Amino acid sequence: MDEQQLLQEPRKRTGRDFVKFRRMAPNGPLEVLEMDIKYVWVYEKSRYGYILTVIDRFSRYVLHWDIGYMMKSIQVKQVWDYIVLHYLQAKRLKEGPIEIEVRNDNGKQLNSNLIIDYFKANDMTLVFTHPNTVEENGHIESFHKTLGKALKQEVFTSLSSVRDRLNRFYASYNNNRSHGSTKGLPPALFWVLHEKGYIDVKISENRKPTYKLKVALQDIHLLDNIDKYHYRVNQT
Repeated sequence: MDEQQLLQEPRKRTGRDFVKFRRMAPNGPLEVLEMDIKYVWVYEKSRYGYILTVIDRFSRYVLHWDIGYMMKSIQVKQVWDYIVLHYLQAKRLKEGPIEIEVRNDNGKQLNSNLIIDYFKANDMTLVFTHPNTVEENGHIESFHKTLGKALKQEVFTSLSSVRDRLNRFYASYNNNRSHGSTKGLPPALFWVLHEKGYIDVKISENRKPTYKLKVALQDIHLLDNIDKYHYRVNQT
């Protein structure tokens, strides 16, 4: 087998950067983002629908999502067009150049030349997780468990019925659902409190973040513009 070169190492794919650190602890929103695809059964076509979700690792906020019977690279690009326009451009105009790492697995929709070139053109670092290391993209994986539980008992007769349910789920998740990792606050509220300087962030040597809330919970509702990141329903 050696003589026939059957024992050579598999040829490595090029054009992709892999995760360097399994644990990343961003200091604020829009520094480390994660994306992944989950499936849901739709009886209309007796086939799976593909749900693409992008979350912000720091705040756990869902930036955008889409669903379809297919999830092609052009659809992934459209999701990111929305994120760049509504989130990243505003941050760059306010703060200047920012470093953004986007983590994803090795799904073919997410590692096409179109997507890789798109991220390079928009100054975002696209990195891929190693095989069998879900912890490298652990926040979106945890989110998908929550989403799976929410959809488990549902019977969807059409793709539009899934979209309607997802609209309600994402709005509730971002605006109302408390998270232990964000001081028990919903992602939208945690994000705006950090932006207003009411959250101290400390990163330990092992890249574990700790947060300190500098405003009493009962006084949060007195702050101005506290609904800045209120998630909009009926996004497409």
